[in-house]
Parts: sequence; structure tokens; C-alpha cells
Amino acid sequence: MLKQWVANLATVIAFAFAGAKDKFVPAERSQPMVGAIRDAGGRQVELKVHPNEWQAASQIVVSRDAYVDWMFKQQRSAS
Repeated sequence: MLKQWVANLATVIAFAFAGAKDKFVPAERSQPMVGAIRDAGGRQVELKVHPNEWQAASQIVVSRDAYVDWMFKQQRSAS
């Protein structure tokens, strides 16, 4: 099941983010998933770990122009 999920995620653009201090969803869990997506052929996947944030990392993502700019610059590859 996980293998199929990763294969599907490899076909879409993804930006994962996490707070390094988050105890409920540790950032360390995102790193293997992003690596698995890349191993499955995903080339448009990014991971940003915010070192001083807890679960509020999502507030940083939606409030910074850099993330919005990144999002709107993305295009799906033809493959």
C-alpha cells in the first residue's frame, strides 16, 4: 500500500514542511517519505524543516511570499 502511495506522490508536485520541535508529528518522519518519493522518480518534491517551530510551522508556510511564489512557479512535467 505504501509503495503505491509513494509511486502516486512521485507524479505530483509536493512541498512538505515541518517544525523541528513538533513532538506530535516529528520532522524526522517527513525525511524518509520525501526520500522515498524521490527514489520513486519524484523530481518536484521539496522539504523544509523550520528549526524553531512546533506545530505552528503551517502558519509560516501560508504567511510567507516565498512559499506562495514557489507554488505558482511549478509546472507538471510531461512525463
